[in-house]
Amino acid sequence: MSQQPTLQDDISAASAAAAVVKTKGKPLFYYLIKQWPFHLMVLPSLVFLIIFAYLPMGGLVMAFQDYKPWLGLTGSEWVGLDQFRYLFEREDSLQVIWNTLIIAIFKMVLNLFAPFVFAILLNEIFRFTVILSDVWKEFGFGTVVFLAALANVNPSLYEAAEVDGASRWKQTLHITVPSMIPIAIVVGTLALGNVLNAGFDQIFNLYNSLVYAKGDIIDTFVYRTAILSGEMGFGTAIGLFKSVISFVLVVISYRLAYKLANYRIF
Repeated sequence: MSQQPTLQDDISAASAAAAVVKTKGKPLFYYLIKQWPFHLMVLPSLVFLIIFAYLPMGGLVMAFQDYKPWLGLTGSEWVGLDQFRYLFEREDSLQVIWNTLIIAIFKMVLNLFAPFVFAILLNEIFRFTVILSDVWKEFGFGTVVFLAALANVNPSLYEAAEVDGASRWKQTLHITVPSMIPIAIVVGTLALGNVLNAGFDQIFNLYNSLVYAKGDIIDTFVYRTAILSGEMGFGTAIGLFKSVISFVLVVISYRLAYKLANYRIF
């Protein structure tokens, strides 16, 4: 049973459209001032990020040097792009990149699919999934995200569908799932930025020299070459290569999230 829009609905829609037109084209500074309490909350994390993530980036110069710790950054020999050429000449480098992509992509896909399905189950088959949720704690964060999306679904849609004779399965298929698609797009596209992050801690604690061919990833390769073998310049070059690719993927993912789901930070 379809509901005719009321005068109040028309007024609300017109007000929302006017608000969009009013703020459209405003500079970034306008949004920063308007939302200053939220940015103030982020300030401690931003300071932490600058100190521990951006200031150490000065060490990236080692990627272009034959770095020797006892000579320092100023005394080590400059080798230009030799470290990067060496990266693509080594057979194990290409194997490491391939392993990283396989592990990270499978993690990304399954970590998106599992909480998506689990959130639907939690919404539909409560007793069974309450028991299952205690076992599958790995789904926690993703499930919360999708449940938050479900909480914003208008209950009148389910009521109208029930009046029209739709079964619970049809309500899930035609209301619940479409309502979750936008947040699924956001989660999936933002996950692209982590496609080269296959999980150093997990791999490092599970692998050994017998499984390097299948388990060695970029992060563990950097650890072995830079820390264990002392090739700090080469290790820095690998890390810089990964960071550049990840940065490009993050930019692409945010553009996709904005185009497909109208998601934006500012």
